[in-house]
Amino acid sequence: MDIELNRELVAVAEYVQTLINLEYERIDSKAKLKGAFDQLGLRNGAEVVKDYLEHGEVGIAWEHLLYMVKETNVQLSEDYLKRLSSLAKTLNTKLH
Repeated sequence: MDIELNRELVAVAEYVQTLINLEYERIDSKAKLKGAFDQLGLRNGAEVVKDYLEHGEVGIAWEHLLYMVKETNVQLSEDYLKRLSSLAKTLNTKLH
């Protein structure tokens, strides 16, 4: 298990989770959630990523992180886009 890789995955997941949480706060609490934000694994997405990593499932943790980003279409900062790209390269995969 690559501890640095796991730390970076968690750090990016926590950042993405913060953006998602801000979007949930922006959505009227009385309105019924629809679309991208009405899906499982988004309100607790960073915890899901951590859980997969604790069980040695780096690939699934990565896929869940991508799911969080793509399904919600949150806007990542340039720094975090670079970090996401670096993770993809380290994992020998693409940002699909």
